[in-house]
Amino acid sequence: MSPQRCLFTKQRITSVTNSLTLKDSLQAFSSSIAGLLSSRAVLQGVGVGNADASPTAALLLHILQDTSGRISTILFAHRVGTALEPECKMYRLAADVFNDAAMILDCLSPMIPAGFGRVTVLSTAGVLRALCGVAGGSSKASLSAHFSRWGNLAEVNAVRFAHLV
Repeated sequence: MSPQRCLFTKQRITSVTNSLTLKDSLQAFSSSIAGLLSSRAVLQGVGVGNADASPTAALLLHILQDTSGRISTILFAHRVGTALEPECKMYRLAADVFNDAAMILDCLSPMIPAGFGRVTVLSTAGVLRALCGVAGGSSKASLSAHFSRWGNLAEVNAVRFAHLV
């Protein structure tokens, strides 16, 4: 077979890799902006800039979010731990959905009246972020192990993170 007819020429692979790297970088940039907007909304919702807001209430909300997130992490890992590797692509997608839903809830939180409703929304967002961490981290580890040859798992991860810089 001549090099011109080969589907996997060096130029073709470089072109596809560059295209995927650009799309991945745009997605990472968009996700960073969405994260900043959701963080701003949460800070606004807990009263940053409001003289009447209580720092103790914000601290208690943070403790509640952190605790519910940690408990969710343990329960989720226990419940679906064995399914994460064989279904890693599904859980990678689920991680993105969990993260997007958490950011949407964060952005909506200032519109919800202070009290139990806002606490519930922000705690749910914390739980979704925790689930994203478990699903995303484990699926990434599984996919990296799949694409590595013997002894080059570190290289696969290094190349992946080099494209993000």
